[in-house]
Amino acid sequence: MKIIFGRKINYLPLTICLIVSLIVGYMILLLSSQKITAVILGGVSLLIGLFICSLNLSNYYGYWKIDEAGIHYDNYPNSLRIVLTIIFPFLENQSTIAFNEIKSFAIVVGKNVRAPRGTFGGIFYHPDAVLERLPISYYLSVKLKNNHEIDLNLTNNIDDSEIEKMLIILEKKTGQKPDLIKQQ
Repeated sequence: MKIIFGRKINYLPLTICLIVSLIVGYMILLLSSQKITAVILGGVSLLIGLFICSLNLSNYYGYWKIDEAGIHYDNYPNSLRIVLTIIFPFLENQSTIAFNEIKSFAIVVGKNVRAPRGTFGGIFYHPDAVLERLPISYYLSVKLKNNHEIDLNLTNNIDDSEIEKMLIILEKKTGQKPDLIKQQ
């Protein structure tokens, strides 16, 4: 039995970055009539766009799966690796966690959700009202026996039956019950 969460990285982020950099290069060409400057600044805008996309990529893609062998997830240790994956999405960098390596696991609700500073200042300051309107993130936090902690995104496909199946597999294979952590 295999349960898949998230999406694999495809060519959409690269396509968006290419279109934006072509528009920037074309606008520079129209304004300055210098082809070399337009090409250089278009290339620079492509690099900047790729690094901006790499910052938010795990929120939208975050592919991982669980099966009888363990948990398989896409491992992106740094921004350069994420940028290379955006440029070449067919290259995979998957890591596997065997069930016997798992020390504990927990469902984390609301990770990294904070009220924006300065919202509703003065007598109208009420950060809980802001937090209720923000999308809530869900993660499976897996702590390994070597004290590494891995957060696997569950936000993209909140299907209770899939999460229940995943938790049943984890409970059966590790012999542990999951914790529920609500972050404020």
